[in-house]
Amino acid sequence: MAQPVDVDAVLDAASTIVLNDGFESATLRAIAARARVTEEKLLELFHSPGQLFVSLLNREYSGMFKVIVDHMDRDPLGGLLSHIYRHTLGAMHARPLARM
Repeated sequence: MAQPVDVDAVLDAASTIVLNDGFESATLRAIAARARVTEEKLLELFHSPGQLFVSLLNREYSGMFKVIVDHMDRDPLGGLLSHIYRHTLGAMHARPLARM
């Protein structure tokens, strides 16, 4: 029986390639090699390279949004626009893909 593919490991591989080598270098072949899966398995999971990158960006922005909301919830003045900006910029700074 084949081992299930760790989707987060695939997205981590894609993220690393994009950050280190640029978007143009993030081919299915490169992502598959880094994640240690076949290109066919990537296409089974994501159906197209575009869906893989949409999943990567969804994960990135979902994580960023959670950080922003968490900081706003803990900040007594978190609802002020100036504080929302500060928390958003801090979250973007902490997530390199969000800055691209």
